[in-house]
Amino acid sequence: MAGKWEDVRDAIIGAVEARAKKFLDDNKAARDFLRERAERLAKVTILYAEAKDSAQRDILMKDAAIVKQAMENELAALALTGSAAAKSLFGQLLSVLFDGLLKVLPAIVAAL
Repeated sequence: MAGKWEDVRDAIIGAVEARAKKFLDDNKAARDFLRERAERLAKVTILYAEAKDSAQRDILMKDAAIVKQAMENELAALALTGSAAAKSLFGQLLSVLFDGLLKVLPAIVAAL
């Protein structure tokens, strides 16, 4: 599982960096936050892909929703430097990325 979740983590980080690289370069706390949450989300994604039945997948989807909520809550509370607009953009990117990941999860499962 180790190599798989790292690939998913790197894809999550890469997608955010593609749109917010300067913000992440200028805000170490945001980069650290993104890396930690991307790891958590990647691990839940791989567990979902490896789940044996729909009951397990339902539980993992609830876990993924909790990760998303924690990301939103912590981002709101995180004391980042930079403009309010930059913080808002970063939060929007994370939300869009998370929602997009949930939509493509069946393809990720099929690819593993």
